[in-house]
Amino acid sequence: MPKTKFEAIVFTAITAWMIVYVMTLYNTVLATSSFTNSTFLIVLKSMWIEFAIIFLCAYFISSKVAKYFAFKVVQPTD
Repeated sequence: MPKTKFEAIVFTAITAWMIVYVMTLYNTVLATSSFTNSTFLIVLKSMWIEFAIIFLCAYFISSKVAKYFAFKVVQPTD
């Protein structure tokens, strides 16, 4: 788990980018019924609005909720 605020932002950005990219790629392949090399670039160009929304939700909402429930099970010092 990240220790500093900067590490938390970078970790959230990387995980959000990976999830949004893969899910957008999956949805694009399903919609177009084709999986070519150009699909990767098309997805990369069209995913940024979703990335911004998911990053903000993950950093400001989900991280606090996840920590709350995780620390009900284990202690932060474990």
